This record gives sequence, structure tokens and C-alpha cells, in this order.
Amino acid sequence: MQEFADLADGGRKLVPYVKAALAETPPADVVIVAIVPNGVPAAKALAHELSCAVLPLVVYRPMAADGSGRVDPVVESREDLAEMVAGKTVVVVDDAVETGAVTRAVGAMLRPLCQTLMLAVPICPRDVSAGLVPLYDEVVAVLRPMVHRALTWHYRIFEPLDEQTAVGMLERAE
Repeated sequence: MQEFADLADGGRKLVPYVKAALAETPPADVVIVAIVPNGVPAAKALAHELSCAVLPLVVYRPMAADGSGRVDPVVESREDLAEMVAGKTVVVVDDAVETGAVTRAVGAMLRPLCQTLMLAVPICPRDVSAGLVPLYDEVVAVLRPMVHRALTWHYRIFEPLDEQTAVGMLERAE
């Protein structure tokens, strides 16, 4: 069922959905936050179309200490973040939502800092989306599958990035 050619294509296909959701919001009031690493290609493609800035936000994904196999996401602290998103509409972008752990951690950190908080992802399972509503004003997704599948099911080419490559993509000029 490969709906997306690659991670950047996921971002390009998000454009009409996010534009519709932001129809009343001036571009100067929008900040895109890319979850590093794999959210960067989608965020960069979306930011290009919306003429918005992209802030990288690194999320570490260590395994839970209790041996459960769960991931306990840790959002990297950024001193400049509160100032950069204050009074803004923040659009959090990742490659997809699987369990929602990462997007919940990011949402909890950003929610008190910004005016409006939106999650924009190419893929967000319906059951997980419902659990994100308390944190995000809006959840925008191209695909909302009923069943969880591996991300490779939705991407023809799924090449995970490392943090250095992802941040380098944002630093390079178009």
C-alpha cells in the first residue's frame, strides 16, 4: 500500500491538509517544529510550501528501564524554544505516529508555550489520534489507518536518518 515515495513526499502530501487547517493563520504566525531525525524531510517540504521557519527538536528514544520494551521519549531542552514559539501557531511534524509516545512527549512540552498546537504527520492511526486530542488543538494526517502497520508499509523508500544528517538538511540552503 505504499502511499508515499519517501519521507519528503509525505511532507509534500501534507501540504493541502495543513494549508486548509491554517487558512485563517498568517504565515508569520506559524512555526514548524520538526521532530529529529525522521520528521525533518517532511517538515522541510512543508515549510518550503508554507514559507515558514523550521525548528529542529531532538527526541531521544531510550528503552524504558523496567524492561517492558516501551520507549520513554526524552525531548531535548532548547533554551530559545519558548521565545520562538510564544504566541505562535506551532505545527509539529514527524514521519508518522506509531504509539503516540513521542508526539505526546513533544505536545506536553510545547502545549504551555504556544498559542495553538497542531500535529501534522503523513500517517496517524485512528486509535492513537484520539489520545492526542488533549494535547493538540488539531491532528492533521494524510492517512488514518484503522490498523497499525510498519512504516515501511506506507513508504516506498523508508530510509531512517541519523540526527546529524537530519539537522544538516535543515542547515543547507534550498
